[in-house]
Amino acid sequence: MRNPGYARAMGAWEHACDVLFNGLDFGPNLIYSNLTFAPAKNRRARTQIAGMPGYFDYSDQPAGYPVPDAIKGTLELWVRDAAAWGLPVYSGGVYASPEARFNAAIASRPCKLEAYSFNDFFLLCDFEVAKYTRFNLGFRISLKFEAEPYFWEGTARAVEFDIGQTGSVNLFDPEDATLDTSLLPAGETCEWDDTAFDNASSSGRYVLHASPDNYAEVHVTGLTASKRYTFGIRNIYSRGIWQLYDGSGNRLLTWPVTGVTEIVFRMISKSDAALAVGFADLAVYEVGSGYQSDYLETLDAPLKTVYCTANAPARLIVDGAAYALPVGTAVPIYGLDIPPWTKVPITVVSDTACFGYLSYRRGARSCTL
Repeated sequence: MRNPGYARAMGAWEHACDVLFNGLDFGPNLIYSNLTFAPAKNRRARTQIAGMPGYFDYSDQPAGYPVPDAIKGTLELWVRDAAAWGLPVYSGGVYASPEARFNAAIASRPCKLEAYSFNDFFLLCDFEVAKYTRFNLGFRISLKFEAEPYFWEGTARAVEFDIGQTGSVNLFDPEDATLDTSLLPAGETCEWDDTAFDNASSSGRYVLHASPDNYAEVHVTGLTASKRYTFGIRNIYSRGIWQLYDGSGNRLLTWPVTGVTEIVFRMISKSDAALAVGFADLAVYEVGSGYQSDYLETLDAPLKTVYCTANAPARLIVDGAAYALPVGTAVPIYGLDIPPWTKVPITVVSDTACFGYLSYRRGARSCTL
């Protein structure tokens, strides 16, 4: 018979579940009593040498490091309250009992097994139910499993990068730029004014007096088609707009740009011709490659996949090999093969301003690291 104080004791428990399956916490009703496993054994690959006593061991080839088999083990669980274990509850839009959720979790392949005694590591397991025994107060559940040969770190490692490549020299010079007012009607003007800026060659403003939707253009030439450029302009009176074009009249909607030898700033009035519309801080900057160096570090497991989050395309350089880092969130980068217990330098290279991070998980043969 259950102790009369059992229900009150259950309500007073504040500790969490000892073990989680695919992140599911079944509360204090499910605990594990015993976990037994053997660390993964390295695979042996040997062949006898013809005509000689002995064997040729090629276990480390072609990987260059030992390749382990799966971890095999057993997990003993104890369910304290059989009634609660089978009682359906509403969660995630459906009614299901803890038992049903548990059976669905261990049937998934692989199932992520976490325990508070794993020191923030987890196993990826394929489970098999060996025993499912009902007692008066609950269940005793025995599971067999095969797991990946490594305990994986619960917290992913992250390498952040923030690369800014805009050049420091403003290529815009009003003395070299061409101001085109040929499309303005008679009586409407646009002029360069630097009298308030101590006659600095690249400081000043264009002052436009034009009726709505009439415009003047500033042509910046002498650019190199093989280079990349970014640019900007500031409306200082808030009664006009500006647009950007290349020398062929194509609208430039995104930048940096390449393949252009001329950039055209079109300054458009949205005011009366009697009122001034001003445009200042015209800038053209050459954009080149930038880079940032760091390192990736492994434990017992080789590093095969790194996930990238970046706001612009970039390249990852590892041991002289280049891997594309596309734009996106947690995009996998395949093709890496960094051996165990290695600290390898890396370089992230970008042709434009770029920021983001690389994330990866390290694996160990033991959860005691």
